[in-house]
Amino acid sequence: YSPIPSQDVLEEDRDFQEENSNSTTSTNSPNSLEPSSTSVPTPQENLPSTPSTPTVRQEEDVVSYFEDFDAQLTSTSNQNDATFLEKAKNAFTTVVDFLFYGSSIRGYTFQELTTSAKLKILKIALSIDAKIDSYFPDYKDTVKEKMKDFKGKAALLYLETTAKLCEVTGEACNTAREDFRTMKESFGFTWDIIKSAASSSYRSLKTILGEWYQSIQE
Repeated sequence: YSPIPSQDVLEEDRDFQEENSNSTTSTNSPNSLEPSSTSVPTPQENLPSTPSTPTVRQEEDVVSYFEDFDAQLTSTSNQNDATFLEKAKNAFTTVVDFLFYGSSIRGYTFQELTTSAKLKILKIALSIDAKIDSYFPDYKDTVKEKMKDFKGKAALLYLETTAKLCEVTGEACNTAREDFRTMKESFGFTWDIIKSAASSSYRSLKTILGEWYQSIQE
C-alpha cells in the first residue's frame, strides 16, 4: 500500500525544486560572477628589473678633468680666498697622486693612458702648476714634500714619454718636441731643474738628456 501524497505536500515539493533550480542557475550564470579581489600581475610585473647600463669611461674624460681644473683656475675672480686656496691644494694633490703615485681619475691610472693622452695631461698639469704658483708662490711649502719638485718631475716625465713616442712615429714626435720647446719658455725649464728631479740611479737619464737636446733645438 503506497499512500498518495496530499495536494499540499505536492505543492511544497514543487516549490522546493523550483527554488533549488533558481539557485543553481544564479550561481552558474556568468553574469553573476564578481571579479576577484586579488589582482593578477601583468607579465611585465613578473620580469626582473633591467640593470642600469654601466658608465663607459674614456681617456678623454681624464683629459677633460684636467682641462676643467685648469679653466677654473683661469676664471677665478678671488684668488685671495682661503677656501679657494684649500680647494686648489686638494685638487693639485689629486693631480700629483695621479701622475706619480698610481691613483686613478675617471677610471684610469696614468700608466693606462695612451702616449697622446699622457702628453696632453702633462701639458695641462704644468699649466695648472704655473697658475697655482703665480697665485700662491709659497703654496708648495704648505703641502706634501713630494710636490716640491713637481715641475722638474713633470718635465722629466714629458721627455721620457716623448722619447718613447719618437721611437715609433714621426709627426707626433715632432709636435711633442715643439710643445716642449714652448713649455720650456713658458714654465722656465732648465736642465738643472729636470736633473735634480731625477734620482742618481735614474736608468734612462741618458735618454732623457738626449731628448732634452732634441726638443730644445730650433
